[in-house]
Amino acid sequence: MIAVGQYSDALRALGRFLDEVRASEVIVVDQPDVVEVSWRGRRGTREERKYRTWELDALRTWAKMFRGLEEGPPRFNVPEALRTLGRELDSLKLETITVVQTADGWWASGKLEGTEVRQNYTNAELMTKSQRFHASRMAAEAKQAPTR
Repeated sequence: MIAVGQYSDALRALGRFLDEVRASEVIVVDQPDVVEVSWRGRRGTREERKYRTWELDALRTWAKMFRGLEEGPPRFNVPEALRTLGRELDSLKLETITVVQTADGWWASGKLEGTEVRQNYTNAELMTKSQRFHASRMAAEAKQAPTR
């Protein structure tokens, strides 16, 4: 259901929601008609939601309203981990993805031209990738800023 190339934005929005509910042990499964998300909630029980296209679009809109409100450098939290993982999946051009949070990071799988591909990422690897992305983005913005 999530279009190839849109995982970063979609997973970041889901991450924002999951951060709000203090989720752990997150699983995201992209299916043709819905995106299934499950997690362990605050009370220790498994919870699940299924998002149709319009619901995921609403979640993206909600998450965008929070952008730029946090002060200081981006924190490495669930939204940032999922956003970074989404950028990786976008660059691999995977389809029909599954993302699972592990004790020390995440793994993701999906299809690339019909072949199943699986990648493992530690939190440290994702944090490094996130920091590099933000550093390059800040450098690009500084180049575009008007000089006085």
